[in-house]
Amino acid sequence: MSLIPVNSRVRGFSLVETVVTISIVAILATLAGPSLTATMARHRVQDASSDLCAVLLKARADALMLNNDISVLPIGGNWAAGWQIPDPINPGKNLQAHEPTQRVAITQSGASSVTYQFNGRIRGGIGIKFNVSSSVAGIATAKCIAVDPSGRPYTQDGACSG
Repeated sequence: MSLIPVNSRVRGFSLVETVVTISIVAILATLAGPSLTATMARHRVQDASSDLCAVLLKARADALMLNNDISVLPIGGNWAAGWQIPDPINPGKNLQAHEPTQRVAITQSGASSVTYQFNGRIRGGIGIKFNVSSSVAGIATAKCIAVDPSGRPYTQDGACSG
Protein backbone atom coordinates (compact mmCIF):
# COMPACT_ATOMS: atom_id res chain seq x y z
CA MET A 1 0.00 0.00 0.00
CA SER A 2 1.40 3.41 -1.02
CA LEU A 3 1.55 6.36 1.37
CA ILE A 4 1.38 8.95 -1.45
CA PRO A 5 -1.94 9.15 -3.25
CA VAL A 6 -1.66 8.30 -6.91
CA ASN A 7 -3.19 11.59 -8.10
CA SER A 8 -0.88 13.96 -6.08
CA ARG A 9 2.17 15.60 -7.65
CA VAL A 10 5.50 15.93 -5.87
CA ARG A 11 6.68 19.51 -6.32
CA GLY A 12 10.03 21.21 -5.79
CA PHE A 13 11.04 24.85 -5.79
CA SER A 14 10.26 27.01 -8.78
CA LEU A 15 13.05 28.75 -10.67
CA VAL A 16 11.92 32.16 -9.35
CA GLU A 17 12.02 30.95 -5.71
CA THR A 18 15.52 29.52 -6.22
CA VAL A 19 16.87 32.71 -7.83
CA VAL A 20 15.40 34.89 -5.05
CA THR A 21 16.91 32.66 -2.36
CA ILE A 22 20.36 32.65 -4.00
CA SER A 23 20.19 36.46 -4.39
CA ILE A 24 19.42 36.94 -0.69
CA VAL A 25 22.28 34.62 0.31
CA ALA A 26 24.67 36.51 -2.02
CA ILE A 27 23.68 39.87 -0.53
CA LEU A 28 24.18 38.60 3.03
CA ALA A 29 27.57 37.10 2.10
CA THR A 30 28.65 40.42 0.58
CA LEU A 31 27.74 42.23 3.79
CA ALA A 32 29.51 39.66 5.98
CA GLY A 33 32.72 39.68 3.90
CA PRO A 34 34.53 42.63 5.53
CA SER A 35 33.64 41.41 9.01
CA LEU A 36 34.94 37.94 8.18
CA THR A 37 38.17 39.41 6.77
CA ALA A 38 38.80 41.34 9.99
CA THR A 39 38.06 38.26 12.07
CA MET A 40 40.47 36.13 10.03
CA ALA A 41 43.25 38.75 10.37
CA ARG A 42 42.65 38.98 14.12
CA HIS A 43 42.81 35.18 14.48
CA ARG A 44 46.03 34.96 12.45
CA VAL A 45 47.68 37.51 14.73
CA GLN A 46 46.32 35.77 17.83
CA ASP A 47 47.57 32.35 16.65
CA ALA A 48 51.04 33.64 15.75
CA SER A 49 51.44 35.55 19.01
CA SER A 50 50.22 32.57 21.06
CA ASP A 51 52.66 30.25 19.27
CA LEU A 52 55.57 32.64 19.75
CA CYS A 53 54.72 33.20 23.41
CA ALA A 54 54.49 29.43 23.95
CA VAL A 55 57.90 28.81 22.37
CA LEU A 56 59.43 31.53 24.54
CA LEU A 57 57.99 29.88 27.64
CA LYS A 58 59.29 26.48 26.45
CA ALA A 59 62.77 27.88 25.82
CA ARG A 60 62.84 29.40 29.28
CA ALA A 61 61.70 26.13 30.87
CA ASP A 62 64.29 24.18 28.85
CA ALA A 63 67.06 26.55 29.98
CA LEU A 64 66.08 25.97 33.59
CA MET A 65 65.66 22.21 33.17
CA LEU A 66 68.85 21.61 31.14
CA ASN A 67 70.87 24.16 33.14
CA ASN A 68 72.15 25.51 29.83
CA ASP A 69 71.70 28.54 27.57
CA ILE A 70 68.77 28.09 25.16
CA SER A 71 68.19 30.37 22.19
CA VAL A 72 65.12 31.06 20.08
CA LEU A 73 66.19 32.01 16.56
CA PRO A 74 64.27 33.25 13.55
CA ILE A 75 64.54 31.02 10.50
CA GLY A 76 66.52 32.83 7.82
CA GLY A 77 66.63 35.99 9.95
CA ASN A 78 62.88 36.52 9.51
CA TRP A 79 60.49 35.72 12.36
CA ALA A 80 57.54 35.44 9.95
CA ALA A 81 59.46 32.62 8.19
CA GLY A 82 59.29 30.62 11.43
CA TRP A 83 61.51 30.09 14.44
CA GLN A 84 63.48 27.32 16.07
CA ILE A 85 65.10 26.29 19.33
CA PRO A 86 68.46 24.69 18.47
CA ASP A 87 69.46 21.77 20.69
CA PRO A 88 72.53 22.90 22.69
CA ILE A 89 73.62 19.30 23.30
CA ASN A 90 73.11 17.89 19.77
CA PRO A 91 74.31 20.45 17.19
CA GLY A 92 72.32 20.43 13.96
CA LYS A 93 69.13 19.33 15.72
CA ASN A 94 66.28 21.41 17.08
CA LEU A 95 64.33 21.06 20.29
CA GLN A 96 61.47 22.69 18.42
CA ALA A 97 60.82 24.33 15.06
CA HIS A 98 57.84 26.39 13.98
CA GLU A 99 56.59 26.75 10.42
CA PRO A 100 56.14 30.13 8.69
CA THR A 101 53.18 32.27 9.62
CA GLN A 102 50.71 33.13 6.88
CA ARG A 103 49.96 36.81 6.17
CA VAL A 104 51.45 37.92 9.49
CA ALA A 105 54.46 40.19 10.00
CA ILE A 106 56.64 39.74 13.09
CA THR A 107 59.30 42.28 13.98
CA GLN A 108 61.57 42.30 17.00
CA SER A 109 63.13 45.22 18.77
CA GLY A 110 66.51 44.69 20.33
CA ALA A 111 68.62 41.63 19.60
CA SER A 112 68.03 39.41 16.55
CA SER A 113 67.35 36.37 18.77
CA VAL A 114 66.33 35.56 22.33
CA THR A 115 68.76 33.65 24.54
CA TYR A 116 67.70 32.35 27.92
CA GLN A 117 70.43 31.72 30.48
CA PHE A 118 70.51 28.71 32.78
CA ASN A 119 68.65 30.77 35.42
CA GLY A 120 65.75 31.63 33.07
CA ARG A 121 66.75 35.26 32.57
CA ILE A 122 67.39 36.84 29.18
CA ARG A 123 71.01 37.29 28.15
CA GLY A 124 71.83 40.99 27.92
CA GLY A 125 69.51 42.03 30.74
CA ILE A 126 67.20 44.18 28.62
CA GLY A 127 63.61 43.48 27.63
CA ILE A 128 62.71 42.44 24.11
CA LYS A 129 59.52 43.23 22.22
CA PHE A 130 57.89 41.45 19.30
CA ASN A 131 55.31 43.25 17.19
CA VAL A 132 52.94 40.74 15.56
CA SER A 133 50.68 42.35 12.95
CA SER A 134 48.52 41.69 9.93
CA SER A 135 46.94 44.02 7.43
CA VAL A 136 44.40 42.48 5.09
CA ALA A 137 42.15 44.56 2.82
CA GLY A 138 42.98 47.74 4.73
CA ILE A 139 42.11 46.21 8.11
CA ALA A 140 45.10 46.21 10.47
CA THR A 141 45.40 44.32 13.72
CA ALA A 142 48.41 43.89 16.03
CA LYS A 143 49.63 42.34 19.27
CA CYS A 144 52.75 43.05 21.26
CA ILE A 145 54.77 40.37 23.03
CA ALA A 146 57.06 41.92 25.63
CA VAL A 147 59.71 39.76 27.29
CA ASP A 148 60.97 41.32 30.50
CA PRO A 149 64.57 40.81 31.71
CA SER A 150 63.43 37.99 34.00
CA GLY A 151 62.43 36.09 30.84
CA ARG A 152 58.67 36.12 31.23
CA PRO A 153 56.72 36.95 28.06
CA TYR A 154 53.56 39.07 28.25
CA THR A 155 51.08 39.83 25.47
CA GLN A 156 48.99 42.94 24.99
CA ASP A 157 46.65 44.13 22.28
CA GLY A 158 47.94 46.73 19.87
CA ALA A 159 51.36 47.49 18.46
CA CYS A 160 54.38 47.74 20.72
CA SER A 161 55.19 51.21 21.98
CA GLY A 162 58.60 52.64 22.60
